[in-house]
Amino acid sequence: MTSEHPSLEQLAKMLSGRMEYDELLQEMLPHLLAKCETCSALVEEIRRLQREIGHWDEMVAVEESRVAPERVEQLADLPFEEQLQQAEEDEGLQAWGVCQLLLKRSRKAACADPQRAVDLALLAVRLSEHLGDAYDPEWVLDLRARAHAHLANVETGLLSALWNRWTHLLSLFEQEGSGLDPNGKPLAVPPGGHSLSPLGDAGSGLGSDRR
Repeated sequence: MTSEHPSLEQLAKMLSGRMEYDELLQEMLPHLLAKCETCSALVEEIRRLQREIGHWDEMVAVEESRVAPERVEQLADLPFEEQLQQAEEDEGLQAWGVCQLLLKRSRKAACADPQRAVDLALLAVRLSEHLGDAYDPEWVLDLRARAHAHLANVETGLLSALWNRWTHLLSLFEQEGSGLDPNGKPLAVPPGGHSLSPLGDAGSGLGSDRR
């Protein structure tokens, strides 16, 4: 319809309120929007927000994209246990947009800060359990499943990061015990001559200190 004008009958149906929504959306709206760059840009922004929020409803996408960042920031200064409590009790936080924003920030933090990624994902999971009747039940189930799957992924990432750190420390202890640094060069003895190995000097570990 962008290349042709609507017919007389189509205009009559639209003006009388008898036009089906799908016909209005697919046949009439593109033609009308093509005449106004500002309105076309606004529609594109709505579509972008729908993709960002991950919800099919235009009103949900627009309204919740505006309030979600502020609501997430309200949690930022609270200890994590209080954040979880707020997620359970504060209905203002129990919104689709808030849950999606937490998941987005968790994905962003996954590499640089695995623990933060897990915390954000857990908050999203808790909120997904409280999404109310304002949302389609099937969509809620889908979001809930995605939140749980993402939590499992970032928990795996956190465990991997902790394991890598632990094995790195073990290798350092082994190298210190052999008297060599990671490059195979002799280690310098620390001031005072104290060992850096997990057991310390012979006979001076936890067992001997705590009798």
